[in-house]
Amino acid sequence: GSTLTTVISFLPIFLLSGNVGEFVYTIAVSVILALLSSFTIAMTILPALVGVFGRVSGSARSWWQNGFHSPRLAAGFRRAVTLAVRRPVLGLVAAAILPLIGFASAAGLENQFFPPADRDQFYLQMWLPSESSITGTRDRALAVEEVLRRDAAIRRVDWVVGGSAPAFYYNMLMNEDGAANYAQALIQATDYAAMRRSIPRLQAELDAGFPEAQIVLRLLGQGPPVDAPIEIRLYGPSLDQLRELGDDLRRRLIEVPEVLHTRATLAAGEPKLELRADENEARLAGLSLVEVASQLEGALEGRIGGSVLEETENLPVRVRYADSERSSLGNIASLNLRPSLVSGAAGEADREPGLVPLSGLGELELTSVLRGIPRRDGERLNTIKGYLLAGALPPEVTKAFTDRLAAQGFELPPGYRMEFGGEAEEQGEAIADLFTYAPVLLVLMVSTIVLSFRSVKLAGLLGVVALLSAGLGVLAIWISGLPYGFMALIGTAGLIGVAINDSIVVLAAIRARPEAAEGEVEPIVDEVMGTSRHIFSTTLTTAGGFLPLLVAGGVLWPPLAVVIAGGVAGATFLALLFVPAAYAFMHPASRGATRPAAESGATLPLTPAEVES
Repeated sequence: GSTLTTVISFLPIFLLSGNVGEFVYTIAVSVILALLSSFTIAMTILPALVGVFGRVSGSARSWWQNGFHSPRLAAGFRRAVTLAVRRPVLGLVAAAILPLIGFASAAGLENQFFPPADRDQFYLQMWLPSESSITGTRDRALAVEEVLRRDAAIRRVDWVVGGSAPAFYYNMLMNEDGAANYAQALIQATDYAAMRRSIPRLQAELDAGFPEAQIVLRLLGQGPPVDAPIEIRLYGPSLDQLRELGDDLRRRLIEVPEVLHTRATLAAGEPKLELRADENEARLAGLSLVEVASQLEGALEGRIGGSVLEETENLPVRVRYADSERSSLGNIASLNLRPSLVSGAAGEADREPGLVPLSGLGELELTSVLRGIPRRDGERLNTIKGYLLAGALPPEVTKAFTDRLAAQGFELPPGYRMEFGGEAEEQGEAIADLFTYAPVLLVLMVSTIVLSFRSVKLAGLLGVVALLSAGLGVLAIWISGLPYGFMALIGTAGLIGVAINDSIVVLAAIRARPEAAEGEVEPIVDEVMGTSRHIFSTTLTTAGGFLPLLVAGGVLWPPLAVVIAGGVAGATFLALLFVPAAYAFMHPASRGATRPAAESGATLPLTPAEVES
């Protein structure tokens, strides 16, 4: 029964889907296989080993055969258990104090659902104004690199200009291909601690030294891929209204101290040069509008004029006017177009007319246009993206921002709505996936307990133990000072399974002895004392098993280790104090007294009235 309940407690992790499920799937598989293997060993190999090595010759018994025993500690613990069973309400309250403190401390915990990675690498994203050329972006990237390399913690910087860098980490996105104003750097540091110390200083220096650019230093993190830690999606019919609302939210978002930069997918537009050509003037010059457009494209964008073979790669060669001829409206207006051959006067041979300046065919005008209209599920959309200081917690920033909006009385016009994406959305989806199968698994767990003890009341008691053990896990995280996140949530699932195991052992011992099963104090205490050695040893081995994760440090595994190791220590006292007190409370009719039977002389439980008298 205890094996099945623990396996069931890990099934939500096993059944997780998506990127999060792929990341933690092996944890659940390893634990479930270990539990089933442990059960098989305990039922087969262990009895055989006891049969071979369990015999003790003579009367002497060593501590390594019988375990450590302290009469003073045993007497003190027995008094505590006896008091909890004789006064079950007092025992219940005393055992539940720590879990309740844990639940009360949950409001003060920092929320870091997906922790950063323990790697001595991070990356830089840089956006220049949309009209920037790839050459200008490259020059700015080299200037940024000079600043980075002055820091002793930086060992290597690799750039990709004009697009996203290759995803060298599993949740990095490659969604900026073909963006001439974008550059990304992959940065190798000397060590993780030095990197974390240098990033805030480098961020401040880059923001001050390159005000024309948006530069963000980002840590590698766990969890699903997200474009930005904070995302706000605005839906509505009017592009102009969506743009105005997006600008308003960007102003409010940048007021949050941890927010470095904001961007909007529905921007004001990109610069576009339009030629308002006069078709009649073009025809008189011997040009059609199609020819005008074609020659302009060739002059400004270029034509493929050949190729160069570089090792095994065939590289096209594009020929176009020099940058000096294309860098201003005046130069572009003075470009000469070549008309096609036209017929002369009657009897004259065809002639090739001279070059025609572009300014003679119409007016050039600089305008702005949208690159495209972003949509999601068919609705027009403006996504506001917020980039944070390295190490800032996105859930905390999201909460601070929503509180600020509520305090400022922000409201959307009719027909417009807002939702949060980014890490907030991924966190919600991960939690929803965890609890998708919760009703079915809860029924399975309750059924296992009910079938094991043939008692719905005892199944309810173990449910209370599971709930209180979760409070102990929260308390352990609060004492450690670590944030509560996804790994701590996984640890809570494991903690519940172990806590129920301990309680099942105690309940099974109580139910196996008829006097204890009827609620008599001394038999209950005897059974609890008999199981205490096994439960304490289980606690020590479980906590010791997670000790390497605590000693190794980092940010990924310690929350899980703290929850299980710290929670199991508290769950020990739930099993040894709360469970016997609750059992005694549920069986009050015969607790602590007996009366002779009228016919046989056997002892029968006293009724409540007899106990009162």
